[in-house]
Amino acid sequence: RAALLSGDYKTAILLHESLFNAIKSGRPYPINKDKLKNLISLEYDLKAGFEFFDPTAGEAFKESIRKSLQYNQSNYGALLKRAIIEFDHGNGDPRVALGTIGQAKQHANGYHWLYSKAFLHFWLEEYDNALKCCEKLKEKSYAEEEITIREVTKFNEDLLKKHNKPQLYYWLGFVNYVKGSNPSLADTYFQKFIEKTSDSMEDLTARAQSYLAN
Repeated sequence: RAALLSGDYKTAILLHESLFNAIKSGRPYPINKDKLKNLISLEYDLKAGFEFFDPTAGEAFKESIRKSLQYNQSNYGALLKRAIIEFDHGNGDPRVALGTIGQAKQHANGYHWLYSKAFLHFWLEEYDNALKCCEKLKEKSYAEEEITIREVTKFNEDLLKKHNKPQLYYWLGFVNYVKGSNPSLADTYFQKFIEKTSDSMEDLTARAQSYLAN
């Protein structure tokens, strides 16, 4: 547990999985088996968190999420990351990812899932649902939300380099204006959205212009 708390997931996994295998073999130990499984699930989720930002991690990220959910299928963080895998940089199935976000919501200890849900609705061009999520985000907050905002911004910026999804500029404008308290950056995103928008996004265009006028 000390290794886990210090962020040394490698040592934590090595020790706890060895202990778990010993318990499975029938050896008595003074620790609840389910509690141990939850700890190992957390450790693999922590491992995946580091691997997500490591371009050399390859398939290790997916394997860590698989292992985390193998030990605890209700692990909130691992479910959020599984949705990222299912989305697969826009090449996967966003509806499957949306279903996984629904599962994550049931085990949530924050509102990270709401960012993911809003994003997926924007991606799917389900703007009414996306805007409902945006309204809920105005009312919610949690500790270290600024980290989520930075991650959301980078994730969407990377997608926009490869996909023609102008609605994501609106989403980034909203996130940085309402949640990030960065009106200057938000203005840049709203301007880009208006430059690239289509007739199917009249409501979003009106909202973006309203934000720019404030």
